[in-house]
Amino acid sequence: MSSDVYPTTKLDLLRDTLAIAPENYKDNVRIIASLDDKAQKMGAIAGVFLGVLLAIVKPDQLSSLVGIIGQKGIWAVTMVTFLLIACVGISLWCIWTQKIPPPLSLGHMKQITRDIHKGKDLDADAEELYYSERIAIWNDCIQGQVKVIKKKQSRVNWAQSILAGAMLLIAVTLLLLVHSVKATAPSVSPSATQQTAPPTLTK
Repeated sequence: MSSDVYPTTKLDLLRDTLAIAPENYKDNVRIIASLDDKAQKMGAIAGVFLGVLLAIVKPDQLSSLVGIIGQKGIWAVTMVTFLLIACVGISLWCIWTQKIPPPLSLGHMKQITRDIHKGKDLDADAEELYYSERIAIWNDCIQGQVKVIKKKQSRVNWAQSILAGAMLLIAVTLLLLVHSVKATAPSVSPSATQQTAPPTLTK
């Protein structure tokens, strides 16, 4: 195995680190986009359920609704409404744009080379400083991405839990509605009773 497969000097290590940084940055961008997509979909689902719920539960129907599902059912509907609103709010909070330090750009390169490049060839020390400054810029950017990812993951988890709780309460409310409907026995008219009555025997 040749000796140039693995880094052998500090400069080689810096070059390898600098080569990995853009790939790490792209991976974090994909993770952030995936979390934003999940939050957007959950907010859309919660919004649909909230719209249907508000369309069904109207002020003029509350009295009849109380008679059907009772006060416990009304509290369940109220909790579902608040949970769906909270899910939409947290989903919007998750996709809210947050500040991330920019990656290595032309402006950074001008600032780095301004103090290093003086019209002469770079020696090993100057080259090491050059790579180190580029890595520091990438590190700030990637660490900023990691902070944003952690916040988005936490908010997505909260939104998922709240949406699951709302779905559970909706199921409970539907069960209350189903079991509150009582089957009524068919009424029998007096004429029908007289017709079906057995004849009495006389001695």
